[in-house]
Amino acid sequence: MKHVLVTPDELRDIVEESVMKVLKDHKSTQKEIRSVDLITRQEAADMLKVSLVTLTEWCNMGILHPYRLNTRVYFYKSQILEALQGPS
Repeated sequence: MKHVLVTPDELRDIVEESVMKVLKDHKSTQKEIRSVDLITRQEAADMLKVSLVTLTEWCNMGILHPYRLNTRVYFYKSQILEALQGPS
């Protein structure tokens, strides 16, 4: 095993560079997630002009497919727009 000697300033620079790279990667990932256009249950119900109860029933019937993030429920906006167009 080789030993490398690094001054405190060099170590600080190395750590700072690594942290900045990870933060930059994380920010780009967050932008990708936001660009998917997830909408809340209330937004979906408003778009479809139905109550939250009806929205839940449609999910239970398999008409819509909700996505859970922790305890929250979301829908893809594109899926709701497809539902507005009706069956093909």
